[in-house]
Amino acid sequence: MLLVCVLVTAFAISRMRAAEEDEAFANFSQSSRRLARDVELRLASLTQLASSGAGLMNSGRSLGREEWASYIAGLQTTGHGSGFQGLGVAFRVAPAAQREFVARGRKEGNADFRIWTRRPGAQPLDHDAFPVTHLVPASDVNGLEVGFDLGTEPVFASAIMLARDRGEPSFSGVLSPGSDGDAARARVLLFAPFYRGGRPDSINERREAFVGVVLIALSPERLLQPLVEQDGARGIALHVNDLEQEKVIFDSHPGLDHSGSKFLVQYKATLGGRNWQLVFDVTPELMASIPHQNSFMVGLIGALGGLLLTGIVYHLATLRTRAEQLARDATAELRVSEERFRRLAALSSDWYWEQGPDLRFREMAGGEPGNSILPDIVGKQRWDLPIELTEQEWVEHRAVLAARQPFFDLQYRVLSATGEWSWVSISGEPIFDADGKFAGYRGVGKDITVRKTIEEELRRHRDNLTDLVVERTADLLAAKNAAEQAYRAKSEFLANMSHELRTPLHAILAFARLGKDRTRAQADEKTQRYFSRIVDAGERLLSLVSNLLDLSKIEAGKLLVDPQPGDLVKMLHDVVAEFEALAEERKLQWSLPSATTHAPARVDVVRFSQVLRNVLANAMKFSPDGGVIRILIEEAATTLGRGADDLAAPVAAWRIAVIDEGIGIPDDELETVFDSFVQSSKTRDGAGGTGLGLTICREIVAAHRGSISARNRPEGGAVFEIMVPR
Repeated sequence: MLLVCVLVTAFAISRMRAAEEDEAFANFSQSSRRLARDVELRLASLTQLASSGAGLMNSGRSLGREEWASYIAGLQTTGHGSGFQGLGVAFRVAPAAQREFVARGRKEGNADFRIWTRRPGAQPLDHDAFPVTHLVPASDVNGLEVGFDLGTEPVFASAIMLARDRGEPSFSGVLSPGSDGDAARARVLLFAPFYRGGRPDSINERREAFVGVVLIALSPERLLQPLVEQDGARGIALHVNDLEQEKVIFDSHPGLDHSGSKFLVQYKATLGGRNWQLVFDVTPELMASIPHQNSFMVGLIGALGGLLLTGIVYHLATLRTRAEQLARDATAELRVSEERFRRLAALSSDWYWEQGPDLRFREMAGGEPGNSILPDIVGKQRWDLPIELTEQEWVEHRAVLAARQPFFDLQYRVLSATGEWSWVSISGEPIFDADGKFAGYRGVGKDITVRKTIEEELRRHRDNLTDLVVERTADLLAAKNAAEQAYRAKSEFLANMSHELRTPLHAILAFARLGKDRTRAQADEKTQRYFSRIVDAGERLLSLVSNLLDLSKIEAGKLLVDPQPGDLVKMLHDVVAEFEALAEERKLQWSLPSATTHAPARVDVVRFSQVLRNVLANAMKFSPDGGVIRILIEEAATTLGRGADDLAAPVAAWRIAVIDEGIGIPDDELETVFDSFVQSSKTRDGAGGTGLGLTICREIVAAHRGSISARNRPEGGAVFEIMVPR
């Protein structure tokens, strides 16, 4: 008996502690959401402040330092947090105008321009300069910033270009203190662009009319630390990451280990053109402060009750042994008492319910499990609820109710308010008033879903469990070993064969081209034709070997890209130039974006050119002679990556569409053509190929956090579409 009481008490304590921690987590989640909203509101207010300054500059007025300081003094900058350091202006100065810019500053006696001339890089540069000409309010820190060329820091220059193209304020990445030799420099800047004659509509017009930026210097630590120190956020640790730069912007509790934390909330936010991640965790002090008074009281009451119940049972047993012959009436009363205890034990559960004489529920109270399973039962009869019982079980239960009999441990499945099926156990007994008139039923219920799940699992694995585990383990080990052996053999074969073939192929191609050139000089057309065939076959074989090497790198996870600033339009024209001879031979025509337009993006030029080369080669291969291949490059938006946990917020991107007039692709093969060694059923007997090119293209584009897809045109032909972030 004592052991049963101990087990019941331990179970009750664990349930109560779990409920206390759930309540604490709910409060923590609510505080985290409020804190995340405060962070976004504070950054949004800074964005609005920068936009108002840019709007003033868009009007075309030329403000000096004193006028700019007067304008800033009229703004409510104190409400933007202690992290706000100052608001200033940086004009764009092209390389050709930099000497004139410095000379004019000397001539007019402007202190801002003279400061810039004393800094390194005063001579004309090969890039646009953005010297800070105003930064107010005046302070020692802001004084160090004035005259600094923002264009010399890549983290600032890229943010300025993003703000210029978007026409909206953009945050820079993190500049760690001391990275440029100036420990006092602000770690994050916010840029708002302004233009000649106001903000244009298109990106190309914005680039032409771009004049400069209004900038806000801010300290993330001084901006965000007060938020986590306010009363509603004490005990919450905030960790802010720049997802694109993969750097930590702010950490309120450095060294705090987030792994294995039970209280962890993450938010992703796109602010000023950058993707940030906010991670909230509890400090050890807050975790230790979670109150457990209820579970302590349950344990104390359970211990006292167990001792008391054990003593009562022992006392009753002793009395029964000593006075059995004299206590028949007492024995009958004891049996009645035992029956009452049995009923109480059967009725003890998770929640309490009561029905009126019409068997409609009129009250429900008790623990959380009951409320979550059937939150809205008042006014309904049991058969009105989403309960799973057979027709025979319903007949038997109605008969018990009609006879006004108690019932115990009625088990059934019920559809909860959350849309999940749960197992419950219901017990009840009839209620009679003082006159003996039936007044309804009262009883309790408990959630037995866990117990049912365990019973079902034990039932399924009861027989031959050991043999089943051994058999499955052996099968898994054999399959694992076979798969690893096959993978190693395949990788070794591809690597060895590709390298062994590539070296002699280069030699064959070199001698074949030499022979082709010499026979051309000797006017030996027949021998020249033979050498041409050797060159063509060798180049095809070399391309296959290169694809095999790329495939082995992809499968080994070693395909690396090195994104650098580039222009997609120029890259496209360079690749098309490689196919000019073949296109002229087949009278194919190209429809390309104008070479005067630009599509800047950060890509690996070698790898991305490989993607364009492969897609254009396919378009030429399947286009009829005399056809037209159209290529479009236009602004678009996309999501980064292709995984389930990737960012859902869209980002600016370039859409490259290659449109041919060929035979198209069957609709059920539009996805499989990107798989290894797979070709469209329309081309297997026609144009040929290895089925590796599009697989490699997909992996290269994915490494750029973009996507590639294929579709058919209603009028005929296929369209390959590449999305790559700007």
